[in-house]
Order: sequence, then C-alpha cells, then structure tokens
Amino acid sequence: MHITDGNIYSSPVKGSVFWQSALLNSISHFGVPVFVMISGALFLAPGYKLNLKRLWLHNILRLCIVYIVWSFAYGIYDYSSYGGGFKQLIWCAVIGRPHLWFLPMIIGIYIILPFMVTWVRNASVKEIRLFILLFFIFNIVCETIKAFKAAEIITFILDLRNIQLVCSYVGYFIIGYYIVHIGLEKKFRKLLYCAGMISGILSAISVILLSNIAGTPNMYIVDSYSIFTFFWSAAIFTFVFEKAGNKTYGKHTELFWGNIGKDTLGLYLCHLGIIEIIYPIRDFCGSLPVIPGFLLYTLIIAVIGLGLGAGLRRIPFIGRYIC
Repeated sequence: MHITDGNIYSSPVKGSVFWQSALLNSISHFGVPVFVMISGALFLAPGYKLNLKRLWLHNILRLCIVYIVWSFAYGIYDYSSYGGGFKQLIWCAVIGRPHLWFLPMIIGIYIILPFMVTWVRNASVKEIRLFILLFFIFNIVCETIKAFKAAEIITFILDLRNIQLVCSYVGYFIIGYYIVHIGLEKKFRKLLYCAGMISGILSAISVILLSNIAGTPNMYIVDSYSIFTFFWSAAIFTFVFEKAGNKTYGKHTELFWGNIGKDTLGLYLCHLGIIEIIYPIRDFCGSLPVIPGFLLYTLIIAVIGLGLGAGLRRIPFIGRYIC
C-alpha cells in the first residue's frame, strides 16, 4: 500500500502505470482492519484474563514509548536531511510519519478494553450483532456514500451523525471477537467469501473509475471504512482463522511463526524509512514491469524490515521499548 503511493500520486490517472499501482494499492487496504480484528479476537477471548497492571505497563505504556521513540527517530532523520534550527527538529520529531497514526488508535482501544471485556462477556449475541449492525450503518455505509462524492446536502446530513464508539475501529475490534468466538454459520461464511471476492475486485475498479472521472487519484473509496474494504477484510480474516483453526502445527513451526509475528511490529515501524532510503533498489525494481517490480520491491522491504525489527527487538533491556 505504501510502496505504491508514489506511483499513484505521480502518474497520469489514465495511464497503465496508475491502474496497475491502484490495483495493488486497493487490495492491500485490508491490513489495518485485519490487525484490529486480530486484536479483538485475542483480547476479548472468553479465556483471556485481563490484568489491568499488565495492560497499562506492558501494552499501553510500551506502545506510547514506541510511538515517541520512532517519531523522534524519523524527526532526527528529517532534520539531518533538510536542516533547520532546534524548533524545526522538535517540529519534525512531533510530526513523525503518517503511518504511525495506528499506534495512538490502538492505544485508545486498549484504554477502553476493560469496559469492552465486561460488556462482551455480559452481552447477548443479539446485542453484539446490533452493535455490529450500527457500526455497519453509521460508519461503513455512510463513509462509502461520501466516498462516491454524494451531493453536498447528503454529505452534510451524513456528517451530522458522529456516534464515536460505533464510528471507529472499535467496530472491527468487536467483529474480530464475533467471527472467532461466536462464529458464522457455513452458509454465511460462503456469502461473506463471495462478497469479499466481489469487493476486492470492485475496490480496484472503483478507484480507477472515480480517479478517471475526477482527473486526480481518489483513494477514499478504499479507506478502512469503505464497504469494499469492509467485506474484503472480513473475508480474509475469516478465511485465515478458519484454515488455521483446522490445522495442528509442530512446536518448531509455532515458535518460528510466533517470532515472525513479534518482529512484524518492527517491520511496520521502520518500513517507511527503508522505502525512503534504498533508492538504488527502488530504481532497479522500477525498471521492471509495474506489478512484478512492486511485488519484488515489497518482498525486499519486508525482508529488510523483519531483519531490522528482529535485531532491534533483541537488544537487552531496551529492545521491547523500541519495537
């Protein structure tokens, strides 16, 4: 998603480079919703024993420190590249990078986690379904209508609704719990898979068509709250958990993927910096056909990022507060 951004905003919207970049970008937008659903499935699990001290010191405080450390790291990098005074250094450090927005969002969810645990464990299935329905109507449907550039009066009316907990990533958090621990009947899973496949295709088509109509890139239709991204993400999440739940892995396999999972935080934190630094590799990949070039470049970024994240995480004492 981030790797293709450069081409999307620098290429003519009627050219093949744009539509190939938009295709890869649009189908990659499931990332954040799926991450939030995974958190919901884990933290709201019936057997999970919530420890407030651990929640605040391990999850919330740690992520706050990680956010500050990486904002300053990117700020220092910008300052060394572009110069300026001390105020400029502080300003760069405060701004950090746009992709770091995920950390304050997930920290906010962790802060209200104790209340969600209490509610989920005492709520009926009908009440949880009602919450998901409200999330779908007030967030997914409304934001999708706005993405299609609805008339000004319709947009104004839609903006009047602002039910914070429903209109937020808490909706995906609850959906993750529902899919894994309450479950979907087989016929509904099949419907979800069909809706997901169709949505994945329509997301790319919509981006290309709306961008051509506007004459500029329009990626809003594949935002996390787009109806296409909603079904695409839910289908991917359900499929992965359904398949994973039917397999038994050996101890070494679980250990391997467990460590890879822990190292992905480092990959998330550093990947944007890596993209900005390794120009020769980017230029080489850019000389290839668009889609193969992007896929190769993505693989290279992932390998470098996982390696860097693994190394930083294993620094004694401070590693867990870096990534």
